[in-house]
Amino acid sequence: MIQATDQNSFDLSHQISGEAVSLVPGTDQTGAVPGDPIVQEILQQAVECLQDRNSTLQAVDKTLEQVVHLLDQRRTSSTRENWWEFVDWIRQHPIRHLVHQDPLTRHAFEQPQGPATRGAWLDYVYSAEQGWSLSDMTWIGRRINRWTMEAPFCRANRARREVFAQYIDDVSRHHRGAEVMALGAGHLREAEFSTAINRGHLGRMLAIDSQPDNLVSLRREYDRFGLTTLESSTPELVSEGVALGHFDLIYASAMCDESCDSDCQELTEALFRKLKPGGKLLLTSLPNPKSWAGFMEAFMNWEVVYRERTRMMALTAGIPDSELGEISYFPSNDQSVCFFSIARAV
Repeated sequence: MIQATDQNSFDLSHQISGEAVSLVPGTDQTGAVPGDPIVQEILQQAVECLQDRNSTLQAVDKTLEQVVHLLDQRRTSSTRENWWEFVDWIRQHPIRHLVHQDPLTRHAFEQPQGPATRGAWLDYVYSAEQGWSLSDMTWIGRRINRWTMEAPFCRANRARREVFAQYIDDVSRHHRGAEVMALGAGHLREAEFSTAINRGHLGRMLAIDSQPDNLVSLRREYDRFGLTTLESSTPELVSEGVALGHFDLIYASAMCDESCDSDCQELTEALFRKLKPGGKLLLTSLPNPKSWAGFMEAFMNWEVVYRERTRMMALTAGIPDSELGEISYFPSNDQSVCFFSIARAV
């Protein structure tokens, strides 16, 4: 079992007290938006429920779902400017201080979205099933963490890890001495699930990340598997400034979550050129917000690019048809994330 040796991953030094949260200055006695009784009622009930030790877990879950629904309605019915004004307001509301007693949500909010913090945040997502302790949480934080761990954005990342491991093992079975590249590797936790990596069946496993801290953690955990690591940014890869060779499998976890269409297409084409004949490029996408975009933007400070099948297919527009092999687009078992596999013609 992996030990959570990266202290930054589980730093709870900014612990918020489990005591009742005071109302923010400048609001009425409910701390809600003046003149909007629906918002007032939902948020006041949510604060009361989360602070009540006698609330059942089912009541806590229902309360948090109501908050998610409220944020979704606000986001979908507002202009972008009005939505972000509302986000600025709700981040001053007591509900935000309560939600942030969950370390997973708070870590995402306090750290900038992107590769610098992805590995550490994913370790929060994997913590329960890996047996890592988050014992410093408040009783409120534990209740909320139990709920967020089953949110679609957490389930999507666990599904990614499992499918990546399956693809690594599959390419190892079909290509002796297979060469694999992980782009935006983070802490490479899929290595724990891959038989090919654990048994040393790959010819080369290259883990690329732009953040040295991620690579330090990765090497500390997985040097025993003989992995190769490289610190490199996306522009360097696109410009062909790094000589990497060619691969039987290349996969990228969050590339499509964080890049605009033109950048994502450019990087897709660059990675495709690094495939061997018959090699596969595996990308992932969150197909639609499924009502959680508002929660993620307001309380996690994360804006994600959502791509359905049509937008993923458009990423291959610059690749000649004669070079394309089999293309497949499929959802995870729980529908939380989709995978896009592009093969290079033999």
